Amino acid sequence: MPEGDTIHGLARRFGPLEGQTIARAEAHLAGKVQGLVGRTVQTVRARGKHLLIDVDDGTTLRVHLGMKGVGHFAARGPSRGGAGLSAEVALVIDTDAGRAQVRFPKVVDRFRTRDEPRHPVLSMLGPDLCTVDVDFDEVVRRAQARPRDFVCHLLLDQHVACGIGNVYRSELCFIARLHPTVEVGALGAARLGDIYREAQRQLRANVGKPVRTTTGRARAPLYVYGRHRAQCLVCGTAIVRAEAAGRGVWFCTKCQRQADPL
Repeated sequence: MPEGDTIHGLARRFGPLEGQTIARAEAHLAGKVQGLVGRTVQTVRARGKHLLIDVDDGTTLRVHLGMKGVGHFAARGPSRGGAGLSAEVALVIDTDAGRAQVRFPKVVDRFRTRDEPRHPVLSMLGPDLCTVDVDFDEVVRRAQARPRDFVCHLLLDQHVACGIGNVYRSELCFIARLHPTVEVGALGAARLGDIYREAQRQLRANVGKPVRTTTGRARAPLYVYGRHRAQCLVCGTAIVRAEAAGRGVWFCTKCQRQADPL
């Protein structure tokens, strides 16, 4: 599933839509784009893992890519024919600046922009870690409300802070030298704050990059994620993969403090 840095990068790529008149709008659920032709795109932005396109009719398109979704922008003039929707392409928006396409999204919906504070999904999100002005006191407060959670579960909770996905949760646990099953209640406020500050640093550093890296090494961009049985970059111990809430988590048994087994 794309993480916050990917979605903020996609918002940048879709940025040329801003200020442009929509010449064509198609979606698998046609009602989601009804009446958009002739309207102007005001802003393209991201909140956590959600891409938001604000239109001057007072509505916002929300796209969540889910596990398989991808977005693509081609800088070219609008086309009222040619390639459009298919089994793969679920959303097409054409303007004079180019064509935005979204393939295989989990969600495409539309709501009144003014209702965003009451949106059933967006209103529940924690602070966005891809932004500059994160309220870390609020993030820590939300995290400490889940003292019995494993840290690897906490980091995926978008209600605490949004943007972290499966890659970053494994990487953040390694960077913090924490076993994934350490309970949140065992960590003080300062330690939790440090983890989320590191998450912000990593996410923001990777926005728009073609290859995500937490190590700064081109040949070994990640410490543990996806590296089952490979040697730890720090100590040489074989990286272990386990299941946590139905998803993989990777860690080093030597570098990361032991806790209850996953």
